[in-house]
Amino acid sequence: MKTKRNIATWLGVVLGTVMALALNATLAHASDDGAVVREEFHQTYPLAANGRVALENINGAAHISVWDQNQVKVDAVKRADDEEGLKNMEILVEPRADLSRS
Repeated sequence: MKTKRNIATWLGVVLGTVMALALNATLAHASDDGAVVREEFHQTYPLAANGRVALENINGAAHISVWDQNQVKVDAVKRADDEEGLKNMEILVEPRADLSRS
């Protein structure tokens, strides 16, 4: 009987530890990688049906999706440790009507 109780206690400790680690990982992921301040950017630009989109990104994830509109919608989020860091980040969009490459 003592062995079953020890196994149950050990199993409870292991399960409790696993659940605590999972919760900790979830909370760490939800904290925006430690960023304290953030700023959202939302703009829409016209795009011809045969137009092109070029993307350069130096940090973070980028996602491109297609849709049935003749425009490009840019949604971005800047994240930083403080307001000064946020001011030093730039989202630069260069819309052009022509189809020539630069």
